[in-house]
Amino acid sequence: PTQSIKLVMEGTGILRGRVVDDEGNVPTTEVHVHLEPVGERIGKWGGSMRCGTDGSFQFTGVPPGNYWVSTDLMAAIEGDGTRAERVSIEAGDTVELKIVHKAPPARVTRP
Repeated sequence: PTQSIKLVMEGTGILRGRVVDDEGNVPTTEVHVHLEPVGERIGKWGGSMRCGTDGSFQFTGVPPGNYWVSTDLMAAIEGDGTRAERVSIEAGDTVELKIVHKAPPARVTRP
């Protein structure tokens, strides 16, 4: 039991875009986009999704706030502005973004 319960409802926004490589082409490998809140992550909204075959992605129902967006999960979590884009979402907004995907270096296997 509690003395009071407070429910807060707010409008949400949409973030959509396309992932391309350095030359503007759709990456030939499977790519995921990660959306992480700026600052403290605990108790905040965030998400990840696999891009479509055309490089497209769309997050709906995004609560208002500031987010890091990247195809590199650690860059989004750490807020690395050199490898992630910072976006601001407001209620009712649709934000469009193009992300340049940097392929990870090839792994070296040893005999």
